[in-house]
Amino acid sequence: MKRGMKKYHGITLLVILGIVSLYIIKLYNDKLTTKNNIEYSIGVIETSAVNENSYVNLYSFDGELNGIIKMKVSDINSGFLFPVRDGDNIYLNSQGTYKSGNDEVVEYNLGNNKYSTHKISAAIISLDKYENYIFTTSNSSINKYDINSKEIVNSITIPAFPSHINIVNGQLYAFSQLISDKNSSVLYIIDIDSMEILKTMPLKDRSFQADSLQVNDNIYFTNWFDTADSEINSLSKYNIQTGILTDIKLSNGSNQLKIKDNNLFISNFNPVQRTGNSINILNLEDDSIKKVLNFNHRVEDFDIYEDKLIILDDYKIYIYQLNDYYGADLINEFNVKNTNNKNYRISGFFIN
Repeated sequence: MKRGMKKYHGITLLVILGIVSLYIIKLYNDKLTTKNNIEYSIGVIETSAVNENSYVNLYSFDGELNGIIKMKVSDINSGFLFPVRDGDNIYLNSQGTYKSGNDEVVEYNLGNNKYSTHKISAAIISLDKYENYIFTTSNSSINKYDINSKEIVNSITIPAFPSHINIVNGQLYAFSQLISDKNSSVLYIIDIDSMEILKTMPLKDRSFQADSLQVNDNIYFTNWFDTADSEINSLSKYNIQTGILTDIKLSNGSNQLKIKDNNLFISNFNPVQRTGNSINILNLEDDSIKKVLNFNHRVEDFDIYEDKLIILDDYKIYIYQLNDYYGADLINEFNVKNTNNKNYRISGFFIN
């Protein structure tokens, strides 16, 4: 009799454990959703070059995880690309898995948290969006893709490796590394209608441009290395009207650019060596360094929302409050990796 009771209790315990497990799975699936009414402030991209799926983890500024969007695309926002925003859409590249590459651009809608993909070209390094077109770089080619017809309508091949493109005033600026001289770059200015080169500007002793930003008649752009393959401590400025190129000395290297009021925030981060923990603040009235912010963590990716400075380092988000003199006080930090799979990494974030 006692043996039968023990067996009965054992079965009951298994049933209870099963119910609890199902409840836990349900709670997780409630987070793993594509509902369009999720309130969030930060979308964190979690991706892998081994697994086929990627995720966008949706957080509040308080660090609360409000939802997880699962996407059947691999290795998104890969390489040295920052998310490209156009209106309510974010555009990301997809490099695919190690076993099979990918030729897609991911279009993620901030309003309904849904995504779509555009098959354009393999090995996309940089991209930009203009009107109904997506422009991508692949090896030495720059492609113009029509979103409506879903096809490449024009392309150009240049004798260089374009690392970053930016469309300004209807012209495409392609910052490219010379194939014949790895220590120097070239700026190609290309007509986006005909895809013909309008102008070529040598960028001697400047190698690999990762970001650029238009401010009035000037395009500011970052540089990684000089002729010695060492970090170059400068930011460059190209004047659209005069064609004059000037350099601005910084306290360290430049990687990513953001603007607040009349000040340019310039991050120092070397993605190859994974070093760099500061932000230079440049006064755009006279191109002078107003302040240098140093942190106890790296500045892998960053953005500014109102008076908040949001920084990504590896698997953590740091949120700082900017004061009137652009000092930065840490107000929150939280982990943003939600898979236990070591093959997944955080490849960037965006602000909703």
